[in-house]
Amino acid sequence: MAMSQMSGHQEKDERDIQRAPGGLRLFSLFGRRKSPPTEEEDAAATKQTVVEKVTSKAKSTVADAASTLEGRTEVAYRTYTRRPTLTLAELPKRVIECQYAVRGPTVALARELAERLAAGDTTLPFKRLIYVNIGDPQALGQPPISFFREVVACVMYPPLMGLSLHSNAVARTPSLDKRTLDAPNGLFEDSKVPQEHEQNDSALNFCPKEFKVPFPEDVICKAKEYLAAVGSLGAYSHSQGVLELRQKIAQWFTERDGFPANPDGIFLTDGASAGVARLVEVLYRGPEDGLLIPIPQYPLYGGLLTRIGARGVGYYLDEDTGWSLSVAEMERALAAARAEGTHVRGLVVINPGNPTGQLIKEEQLQEVVQFCHREGLVLLADEVYQENVYGNTPFVSLRKVALRLNVDVTIFSFHSSSKGLVGECGFRGGCMLIENIGEEVKQQLYKLSSMSLCSNLLGQLMMCNLCNPPRPGEPSYENYVREKKTIYSTIRRKADMVYKHLNAVPGITCQRIEGSVFGFPRIDIPKKAQEAAALEGLAPDLFFCLELLKATGIVGVAGSGFGQKEGTFHVRICILPDEALLADMTEKFGKFYLEFVQKYRD
Repeated sequence: MAMSQMSGHQEKDERDIQRAPGGLRLFSLFGRRKSPPTEEEDAAATKQTVVEKVTSKAKSTVADAASTLEGRTEVAYRTYTRRPTLTLAELPKRVIECQYAVRGPTVALARELAERLAAGDTTLPFKRLIYVNIGDPQALGQPPISFFREVVACVMYPPLMGLSLHSNAVARTPSLDKRTLDAPNGLFEDSKVPQEHEQNDSALNFCPKEFKVPFPEDVICKAKEYLAAVGSLGAYSHSQGVLELRQKIAQWFTERDGFPANPDGIFLTDGASAGVARLVEVLYRGPEDGLLIPIPQYPLYGGLLTRIGARGVGYYLDEDTGWSLSVAEMERALAAARAEGTHVRGLVVINPGNPTGQLIKEEQLQEVVQFCHREGLVLLADEVYQENVYGNTPFVSLRKVALRLNVDVTIFSFHSSSKGLVGECGFRGGCMLIENIGEEVKQQLYKLSSMSLCSNLLGQLMMCNLCNPPRPGEPSYENYVREKKTIYSTIRRKADMVYKHLNAVPGITCQRIEGSVFGFPRIDIPKKAQEAAALEGLAPDLFFCLELLKATGIVGVAGSGFGQKEGTFHVRICILPDEALLADMTEKFGKFYLEFVQKYRD
């Protein structure tokens, strides 16, 4: 067939396109013929088809094959509209309105600048970005704890401790002799491999008897113990988490507070945030329900409440007294909310504070517990930074305070392996401990948890690691203590440095960082700068943060994303980057701030 004739048929084909039911488009590749093909044409077409299939099978397509049949084959293909069927206008208002400042506009701009730097852009006034927007320890240079990584590695890959890769199946197979896990090098001695596993010999991958285990004895012991409990890390667990891991975590809570903790009251979650989200969902009954949250707050809470349609009832922390909380302020906020028809269900306390970096004293915690008891409020204790305490005042849990007072308060305690001196954010390990709750309510929480089947097993394992570290006298203990002390002393120095450097700049006031990994300095912003921000539809401190980023490469978070008293402006700064880099950051921050004030001075 001549090319001109083919082109003509293709043009005609565009006119002959028909739309079939179900969104399919049917068309004849070469249009309609006036008469059926002759036998000679049929034979030639068939021969050509065979040759093409043999010589260029990899390149042929459905359309190519169909075209050789000269109009006798119709090809159906699905087309997709260029106009999306889901648009922003069709999304729920509560989804659009919920915000999470930690990864908001400043971070979006930072991504663009990072791409320009990676592409070799030399026009920017900085050579690198300095991320102080999020408390991600290892992303900012904090090393992992060796013992925890070694244990996880061995459970993840049993040959590292002389066991077969098949050992996780062994741990979950009731018919097998569990002495396998205790045998030298983990070899099957008298135990027989079940028939269902014999078919894959390579999977057994037994280690030779001369294999030298590269880890200390206590690492191997704990890893074998976890392996026997968990089985394969690639399998689902109980929806609350592996029971044996929850038992060890419960023991840790018992030792911390001096009161027994029930493993059945522990839910292992994908980070503490997942536990908070699940609980907020359980508490929410309708649009009149609300939750007392601190202002400034970690924006997870405000975002969650907006997303489900509940009300956030803010109680203000007192910046002038080191971000202290006051029950009188809680009572004011509660009374005002109830007067507006809000059914306040619970109270959130973040201790140590995020973003404010304060540590709440035990006397204040006692007042909080009594307040919740008096008002019938559920208490949410966000205590993920409890290891990050830098002053002389020790951390005391709300659970411990409540049990000492012996009052009827329902408490949900949240902890995480992402923070503290562990800093394993990527593992997404977290837990929620329930105190004083009815079994029927717990079953509703369990039902919601079961809808996600379970939290990830690596996160469960890392959470258990945090609660089950090496003990004195064990081979890994001294190195474990040394690593933790190094990390702790480094963070403490950086907390002091940020506090001192920022307070040395006129117009900046930073409260002492007693806990967590954040400073929350207040910055004075000139009226002209506030007007410039308003013209761009931005909060003044967000305007400042964007200008700071464009001029210095510093990625901070505006205080308006956390909530703050009207007329005050803040920036949240994470103190985790390398000390030299952090010192450079504070110097650049102060210098830019003075230039910013000069530029917009009244």
